[in-house]
Amino acid sequence: MAETDLAQLRFLFDAIVDLPEAERAAHLATLITDPDLRKRVLRLARSSDGHTSRATQVARQLSGIVEGISGTEVSVGDTLGAWKLIGQIGSGGMGAVFLAERGDGHFEQRAAIKVLQGVPSAAALAYLSSERQILATLSHPNIARLFDGGATPKGRPYLVMEYVDGVALDAHVRAGQLSTTATLRLFVRICEAVVFAHARLIVHCDLKPSNILVDASGRPVLLDFGIARLLEQRSTESTPSAGRAYTPRYASPELSSGAPIGIAADVYSLGVILAELLGDRVDRDLAAIIAKASAALPGDRYASVALLALDIERYLDRRPLSARAPQWHYTLGLLLRRRWLAFAVGSVFLTTVAVFSTRLLQERDRAVVAEATSRREAETAKAVSGFMQDLFRGADLEAGGARDTTALSLVDRGRERIDTELATQPATQSDLLVVLARVYANLGEPVQAEAMYRRALGIERGFKPQRAENLVLLLSELAELLCERNRHAEAEPLAREAMASSTAVSSAQPSAQLMAMSAMAKVENGLMHFDAADALLTRILAQRQSLGDPEHELAITWSMMGENASQRGDNERALKEFRRSAEALTRQLGASHPRTLDARQAVAVALARTEQLDQAEALLRDVLKRRLALHGERSSKVSSVQSELAYLLTQKGQYIESAVLNEQVLAHDAAVEGAQSPVYARTLNNLAFAYQNMGDADRCVAAFKQSLAIRIATLPAGDLAIARAQNNLARFLMWLGRTDEAKPLVDAALAIRSTSLPPEHEERNESLISSMEWSRRHGDLEGARRRWSEIEPHLASVHIYTRLEAQRTRAWLAVSEQHPGTLALIRVYIDGLRKELGAQHPSILRGRVAEMEMLETFGEHAAARTLAKELQARFLALPKAYPAHSVFHQRVRRVAEAV
Repeated sequence: MAETDLAQLRFLFDAIVDLPEAERAAHLATLITDPDLRKRVLRLARSSDGHTSRATQVARQLSGIVEGISGTEVSVGDTLGAWKLIGQIGSGGMGAVFLAERGDGHFEQRAAIKVLQGVPSAAALAYLSSERQILATLSHPNIARLFDGGATPKGRPYLVMEYVDGVALDAHVRAGQLSTTATLRLFVRICEAVVFAHARLIVHCDLKPSNILVDASGRPVLLDFGIARLLEQRSTESTPSAGRAYTPRYASPELSSGAPIGIAADVYSLGVILAELLGDRVDRDLAAIIAKASAALPGDRYASVALLALDIERYLDRRPLSARAPQWHYTLGLLLRRRWLAFAVGSVFLTTVAVFSTRLLQERDRAVVAEATSRREAETAKAVSGFMQDLFRGADLEAGGARDTTALSLVDRGRERIDTELATQPATQSDLLVVLARVYANLGEPVQAEAMYRRALGIERGFKPQRAENLVLLLSELAELLCERNRHAEAEPLAREAMASSTAVSSAQPSAQLMAMSAMAKVENGLMHFDAADALLTRILAQRQSLGDPEHELAITWSMMGENASQRGDNERALKEFRRSAEALTRQLGASHPRTLDARQAVAVALARTEQLDQAEALLRDVLKRRLALHGERSSKVSSVQSELAYLLTQKGQYIESAVLNEQVLAHDAAVEGAQSPVYARTLNNLAFAYQNMGDADRCVAAFKQSLAIRIATLPAGDLAIARAQNNLARFLMWLGRTDEAKPLVDAALAIRSTSLPPEHEERNESLISSMEWSRRHGDLEGARRRWSEIEPHLASVHIYTRLEAQRTRAWLAVSEQHPGTLALIRVYIDGLRKELGAQHPSILRGRVAEMEMLETFGEHAAARTLAKELQARFLALPKAYPAHSVFHQRVRRVAEAV
C-alpha cells in the first residue's frame, strides 16, 4: 500500500472514529467519493467500538504500518542542522516533536523541532520553504515563532519553532480554577494573536486547546500557526493530497468537507474552544456568542475573530452584544446592571419629583400647559417609535430584510425616508436628522454627517420662537465636524453663533453651554489662537468639575488641552494630557469604545512627536485593528489612523511603505471626501513628504502643487494651511535648484505666517529658514545673515527637526561665505541627526549628501568622490527607503563617477 494511501486511511479513520455510528457514513460521504474506501474505513471504525481486543489489534496494525513507512527517521541524540535533539515532546498525525538545543556553540537556545511525516516531492519542498518564510514573519508575543526549517537526510521536512514551557489551555483553566471573567480575558488575548496572523493572511486551521499553551506567567502562546495549511500542500505532484491535517472535534464543517476555507474556519474553532473552557458556566449571552462563532455556515459566524473578541469585551463590560438581536428590555437590563447605583439614585429622585409635580399640577394653568406639552411629546415619541420600527424592519428576515444589513445601510434607508414620512412634523424631522448625523459621524462618514446637520440647521432656523438648546447643540456639533475636516475658518461663525445663542439657554441646561465653548475652543486652536483656546478650556474644565461630571466627560476636555499643547509645540504636556484622557476613557468605556480609540490615537501621535516611535507604532497598529473591527475599511476613522501610521513610517525611514499607505488613504479620501477637499489636500501633502524623502522628485513636486491648488480653491485667503503648502513646495523646489519658481511661494507663506503667528512659533521660523536659503542661493548673503539673526533666538524653543534644518541652512551660508569652519557646521548637523534618529537611520544619508556637495564646492574633489562612493553603496543597501529612480542615487553617482 502506498504511503499516501495509508496516510489517507489513517486520516479518514481519525475523522469518524469518535462520531456515533449512525452519523459516520454521512460524514464520511462528505470527505471521499470512493465507495470501497468508505466501506473499508467504516469497517475499521466499527472494529474499534468498545475498545475490544480486535480493535486494539487493528489500531496497532494500522499505526505500525504507517509508522513503518512514514516514520520520522530521526531520534533523540541525532543532529539536524545546528540543532541537537535532546528529548521527544510528543507525536501525532503530523509527525514527531523533539526538544532541541543549539549544537553549534554560538549561543544557548532551546527549540521545539517538528519532523513531518512523509517524503514530499521537490516541488512540495519548494512550497514548504516559501511558506516557511511567510510563517517566520509572525512576530507576536502570543504566537510561537518559527525560527528555521529544512529536510532530513532522507528528505523529510522539519520545522524549528520556539519552545514554550507551558500547559495546554484547557488544563490551565481547570488547574487554576479560573473564574468566568478571567477565562474570557485570557480568551480575548488568544483572539488578538489570531487577529494578528489573519491580518497577514495566515490562517491556523488547527486551533485546539493542546495547540495553545499557557506559561508560568499566564501568557497564552499559540503553536503550529499555519502548519496545517502547510502540511496540506506537502503531497507529491502525482498523488492527490492525503487530506487536510486537522482535529475533527474543532474543525469547521467546510474544513472537514474539503471545501475552500478562510478565517471563518478559525472563528469556528475558537467558538468550540470557548464552549469547552466555560463548560456549564454559560449564560444566555455567552450561549449567543458561542452559537454565532460556531455556526454551521461561515456566513452566519462572526465576520472576523476581532468581532468575536469585541463581543466578549462587550459582555465583560455589560454592553449589548452583536450576537443578540437588539431588544429594548435586553438593552435596558444591561444598562441597569452596569449603572445600578445611578438608577437607584435616579429612582429616588424621580419619585420625589413625581410627588412634588403632583402638587404643582393642582394649579390649573400649569396643568393645561403640562397636558399640551405631554400630548406634543407623546405624538413625537409615537412618530419616532413608528419610524424606527419601520426602519429596522429592513434587518428583519421574516419581513423580507437582508441578513447582511449593516448599520450604514440602515442609516442610509432612514435618510431617504425622513423627508417623505415626517414632512409634516418638522421638529421630529430635525431631531432625527441630528441623530442620523451623529451616527454617520461615528461610522466615519463625514460628508453624509455634514449634509444631515445642515438640513437640520435649515429646519431649526425656521422655528419661531427658536428652540435655543437644540440650535446651540446643532451649531456646536456641526462646527466640531468641520474642525475635524480641517475647515476651521468655515467653522468659526457657527461656533460664535452657538456661543451667542447659549446665553438664551436655561442655566439648568449646562450641557449646551459646554458644547458651545468646546466647539469654540476647537476653532480657536485650529486657527492657532492658543491663548483664547486655553482660556475657554480652563473655563470648561472648571465648570465640568463643579458639576461633578464623571471621568469620561472630563476626558473630553483633557484631550482638547492635549491638542492645544501639541499645536503650541509643548509635546510633553500634550502626551501627559492625552494619556490622562485615554486612561480615564479605557476605565470608564473600555479599550474599544470609539471615544477611547480617539484618545489612544492621540497618545500615539504624541509619542511619535516625542520620538518614541516604536511605542507609537505599536499603539497605532492596535488602534487600527480595533477601528477596522468597529467601523470597517471605508470609514474615515480607519483612514485617519492609516494616515498617522504612514507619517510615522516616514519618521522611521520606511519611505516606500509610507508612500504606499498614503496612496491608499488618498484613494479613500477621494471616494469619501472628494478629490477637491481639504482632507484630500492634507493627505496629498503627507504623500509628497514620503516622495521627497525617498527622492522621487517629479511625483513630490506634483503632489505638493496639487495640494496647494486644492487649498487655495477651498480655503479662505490667508489660511495657515495654504502657507504650509506654499512653504513645503518652495523648500523642495529650492533643493532642486528651481529658485525662481520658489520665490513667490516663500514670500507668500512668510507674509501669512508673520501676520498670524508670534515670532517664536515653529511655522514662522520655518518660513524664515526658507527665506534665508533663498537669499543665500541668489547671492544676497547680507539678507541671509539678517534672517539668521531673526531665527537664532528661537532655536531652543522649536522642534528638533526645525532646529536641525536651521543648522543645515546655516552651514550652507558658511559655504557661500567661504567660512573655514563650514565642514564642522555640517558635521554638527549630521551628528544631531544621528543623536535624534540613530546612527543607521536612512535620513542621515541625505545629510551626508549635503556634506559631499559642500566638499565639492570647496574644491576638495577627491574627498567628495570618496564619500560619494561610500554613499553609493549605502543608498543601494536601503531599497525600502530609496528606490532605483531616486534623485539621491543620481547625485552621488555624478560625483562618484566624476573624472
